Amino acid sequence: MCQCNSSINSQFCNNCDPYGKPSQDCFDYGKPVDLCNTCSIVDYKYECNTNVFGNTENVVQSYSSKCNPVVNFDTSSFLTTSSFNSFTSSYYSDSASFDIRINSQSNSTLFTSDINVVLSSGKTFGKYVNGQTIPAIGKTANQVILDACLDYLMPSFNTFSISGQSSIIEVGSTLSGNKTFIWTSSNGSNFASGSILIRDVTNSVNLTTSLVNDGSEVVNIGNISNTVPIVQSWRIKGDSTNMDSILSPLYNVISIYPYFYGKVASGGGSAGANRPTSNQSLINSGNKVVADSNGTITVTYNSTSDDYIWFAIPMSSTTKTKWYVDALNNGNIGGAVSSGGNLFPTSDLIQINSPTSLWSNIYYKVFIANYQSAVGTIQFRNS
Repeated sequence: MCQCNSSINSQFCNNCDPYGKPSQDCFDYGKPVDLCNTCSIVDYKYECNTNVFGNTENVVQSYSSKCNPVVNFDTSSFLTTSSFNSFTSSYYSDSASFDIRINSQSNSTLFTSDINVVLSSGKTFGKYVNGQTIPAIGKTANQVILDACLDYLMPSFNTFSISGQSSIIEVGSTLSGNKTFIWTSSNGSNFASGSILIRDVTNSVNLTTSLVNDGSEVVNIGNISNTVPIVQSWRIKGDSTNMDSILSPLYNVISIYPYFYGKVASGGGSAGANRPTSNQSLINSGNKVVADSNGTITVTYNSTSDDYIWFAIPMSSTTKTKWYVDALNNGNIGGAVSSGGNLFPTSDLIQINSPTSLWSNIYYKVFIANYQSAVGTIQFRNS
């Protein structure tokens, strides 16, 4: 039944064990071929290179039980004849354990400790850099490599706003009802399901919860009080699948008092003649701009040489001290009312009401030119 290559120690291959497996002598010597002819399911081939203990072509096939399919394993770790014999001899006393041991040779060994990364400057092992510790305990080599190459991508909110809603509104205007909140995100699939909510930060209340990350949601914001200047804030929040809290930037709506500007014809008067007066009628005749007036403001008058130009800013805004058209046409603001003075004298302080009845009794600084002038676009600066 058991046959060995006749040129290699054939005298040791005369017997098979009860399963048709070659005897221990055949493990120790020679290169048997065409073994186990008695097996009805499959003929096993057992090859044992005579230089088995150092040859990279080593392959041993396990006789797991009679004629079950064979399992390959690498025997290159057997550095001596005795270590190989010690491993294989267990087959005779416990073939099941023997086969488990064989199978285990084809699986990666589990790490018993973490790996401290020690690399020269500029080098990395995947996502790990010098000085970091790779959590390797209980993992196979493949798992450690996959961990190094696959970094968790934290989700984030890139933008968040209300569609069609100006971020600056006038005091007294309506801020209420249904609003369409829109947002964009990165690595959105790493948001935990149902974890997204929209919060009214100013009033410390969640407007809606359990949202999907679809980038848009219509929400009723209620009726926001806007009788004085306010900063109303909202944000979107979500949890990552690692349970980290992810917040968007705040979306703010700010309410302010506007500034006004205009021009008044002198009716052909001489320089300084028929200069207009700072009052409610002047404000009502002008143009309104709902924008911050604390910094430089730019106004286009397109006035003629017969026109007085003027502008008015809330008392709370920074006083303007310079006017500027270009490098050759600019000057100071301030001084007495005089046709021979600066283009603009010191402002008048008056109390006015909103021309559209949104607010009332607010103090404004009104600047009226000392004399008529043709001006296209001009800047009013703080300094």
